[in-house]
Amino acid sequence: MSTLYTVQQGDCLSTIASEHGFTSWRTIYDSDENAEFRRLRPDPNLIYPKDTLYIPDRDQKKESCGTEARHRFELISAGVTLRIVLRDSKGDVLPGKKYRLRVDGMEDRTGTTQSDGMLIERLNPAAKTGNLDLWMDASAASPSFRWRLRLGALDPIEKLSGVQARLNNLGFNPGPIDGLDGPQTRAAVTAFQKAFGLLVDGIVGPQTRGKLNELHGW
Repeated sequence: MSTLYTVQQGDCLSTIASEHGFTSWRTIYDSDENAEFRRLRPDPNLIYPKDTLYIPDRDQKKESCGTEARHRFELISAGVTLRIVLRDSKGDVLPGKKYRLRVDGMEDRTGTTQSDGMLIERLNPAAKTGNLDLWMDASAASPSFRWRLRLGALDPIEKLSGVQARLNNLGFNPGPIDGLDGPQTRAAVTAFQKAFGLLVDGIVGPQTRGKLNELHGW
């Protein structure tokens, strides 16, 4: 039965689709009833808590098969792709660095970052948290850096919580990702503006948002 769903913090379209029995998020996003949602959120990777989505009915698929025999049916899930670019404190990418990714109940993924500092991994669409370890020296016993990942929790940059999350990911500490314009958030914005030659006023205007988008992506 079709229904309306209110987006929660930490949701992404892939997790919502998985929880409602769909193999692809596009079934929901491309639904005619979600035309207004697509206008509001043209980037399907960035949705926001309290957004409302129409969840369509699931189609029933019929298969013909013989009786008195065993049959195997396989459900194919689209999965999701995680892409992260790793940079140093100067903003330079970190190519060829060893990493280990641990995500919600999945086997550890290990590898090295690409020439552009990026790692790419396929994940279960229901995954919401994980840990990423990075070695600057591949021979070291312990990682040089460790990050706690909240998958699907990045808000649109038009929201202050989205600005805070991007500042945090780029190494500028805005404090809690709470959407409140407090002194720690303003200090982080000021530090970011100083670091990249912007007008220093502690205000998140078009130039600051644009630079955040350029450096962070999404």
